[in-house]
Amino acid sequence: MRTSKSQMTPPGDGEGVTAWRIERLRDAGCSPKLADSLARDTRYDLHELLKLIDRGCPAELAARILAPLDSGVVSD
Repeated sequence: MRTSKSQMTPPGDGEGVTAWRIERLRDAGCSPKLADSLARDTRYDLHELLKLIDRGCPAELAARILAPLDSGVVSD
């Protein structure tokens, strides 16, 4: 599924907020690629991601748990 740019970058962000989100996610243990993807997608709640990771949930699983319903992820 393609995500529009408006969903990926906060309006008026100037990349400052995105860079901050990437840094927080990297500090929490996310891979560079995952941190960049999650930080740019404003549909993800950064605080909830960090809570799950802090409680021992692997970053990839935390991202799947909090994935937006329209993310194209198919479940049985």
